[in-house]
Amino acid sequence: MRRIRAFLGWLQGSTEALVRRSVSVPALILTLVLVTVAAPVAIPALVFADIVQRRRLARTRAYLMLWLFAFCDTVAIARAMGISVRYAGRREGYIRAHFELQKWWGTTLFKGAIRIFGLKVTIENPELAAGGPVLVFPRHVSPVDNLLPLYLVSGPHDIMLRWVINRWLQRDPSIDIVGHRLPNLFVSTARKQGGEALEVAKLGENLGPTDGVLIFPEGALYTHARREQVLESLARQDPALHARAERIQYMLPPRLGGVLGLLDTAEGADVLFIAHHGLEGARKYTSIVWGALVHAELRIKLWRVPAADVPTTPEARTDWLFEWWEEMDRWVGEVIEASEAYLSGERPSSDP
Repeated sequence: MRRIRAFLGWLQGSTEALVRRSVSVPALILTLVLVTVAAPVAIPALVFADIVQRRRLARTRAYLMLWLFAFCDTVAIARAMGISVRYAGRREGYIRAHFELQKWWGTTLFKGAIRIFGLKVTIENPELAAGGPVLVFPRHVSPVDNLLPLYLVSGPHDIMLRWVINRWLQRDPSIDIVGHRLPNLFVSTARKQGGEALEVAKLGENLGPTDGVLIFPEGALYTHARREQVLESLARQDPALHARAERIQYMLPPRLGGVLGLLDTAEGADVLFIAHHGLEGARKYTSIVWGALVHAELRIKLWRVPAADVPTTPEARTDWLFEWWEEMDRWVGEVIEASEAYLSGERPSSDP
């Protein structure tokens, strides 16, 4: 009976993937063709409009980034098809080739964004991302920060991360295809701690010296409204945890289920915390079109906790995780206070 249920689940997932990709892949290719063909007319027109409206070439840059994104996605899908043929029946080489493809995709996009938008990137303690096994817990405020672990960890240090990925990102065909060929897990953003937490925990099993697991403990992009919703929910369910969560101003309180499960299964793994500031204005793709990333200052700081210093009980780990979340939140607050964004009123005066 269990095998039958497993087969039916696989069949349903395969059917959904086929339907999804039958739409997303042609749409991607069409986008690349249209953006490329229209470029000789569109780019001069956008440059003229941006100059007249003093937009710092925001829309022109966004157009170039759209082209780069469509190009990288299309190349990734084509290379994935080649990998399927070249490494048929050779699982180790198959996984490794897709990992290298994932690294190329993410680092190319992020380095391209740095050049196209003129991002100013400062990284504190980048060397801490070297070596595994490691659990990576980053801050999450923008779709753009999905690229940071590839840029900071996998790219320079060759750490093969197993990702916990929002199912919404399956709309991107390259993430959908390549992501499902690697030991990743696509999850819902619904705030629940049930069966998916158990699946997340399994990602921490059998990590080697070049392996890691990436999860965004907040579970969703930070917004002030979402923070208030989470606090209201915690006030009803766990008043003690709510009191601690209220002290965290610039991040969502961490969801405990998947994180605690990973700490249980990933024996001997260090924990890498990644905080950053500068992408808050790019929570929506439309904001990028209007210049949210143009000459943005992106500051990043890494902290690494050795496995031996991670507490062993769920209660102690919960306290420890919240202490680190408060430390990251403090750092973000200090950066905001020292930035022009703070002076222009980015920080909400009503937030505790």
